[in-house]
Amino acid sequence: MRTLLKDLDSQILTMVDWLGKLSSAGDLQSSRDCRILDYGLSFRTSRENFCMSEFINVLIAIDAETILGKYGKNTDPNSPASIPDSSSLIYMTTRQNQLGSTPGSELTINASPMDIIRWRETTLSLNSEYTSVLYRFNALSGQGLISTPVPRSVVLNEPQPSSQDPLNPTTQKINSYYWESEVLDTGTVTYNFSFMILNHKGEKQGYYYWDPYINIQD
Repeated sequence: MRTLLKDLDSQILTMVDWLGKLSSAGDLQSSRDCRILDYGLSFRTSRENFCMSEFINVLIAIDAETILGKYGKNTDPNSPASIPDSSSLIYMTTRQNQLGSTPGSELTINASPMDIIRWRETTLSLNSEYTSVLYRFNALSGQGLISTPVPRSVVLNEPQPSSQDPLNPTTQKINSYYWESEVLDTGTVTYNFSFMILNHKGEKQGYYYWDPYINIQD
């Protein structure tokens, strides 16, 4: 048994040394590359020793029905309607340990250079009655604090609850859509995000934007 534990210790330490070299070389560039090694008998290491970045997932919840009722429909994606009172219509939040302010249409996040911000949007009906889609990002100030956000789409397996058998969800493939940016420095980024609203038939109802800011603090 002691020989087995000694061999495991040796393997873990070899892995730790390898991860340390990758970290020093800057090759650990995403949370997907980071592996936490936790060997409680004789060794414990933490994520911070090796991981060069972490993902900051920002959820945006949009009150699509009220926006349509208040600002009406429009048809030009290049002239979206402004939403000046966004604080009561759009809500942004992230994980508690990454949150530096009260959730709302503006957001303060705790982030460091090389962290990755991902914005995902939904509506208050969770896209069942209306769907929102972010389609344009425009930085107004603090452009050098983050890389230019880009849209990405990946195919994922998502659990699908069953009303007949709630304890045994099935799965289905979905396209996960989000905008992604890398943090380059701390400070305040002011920008606007344009989004469209579609009904449950996929018919475009209008184009809108709001001017949020993100405070990035280490």
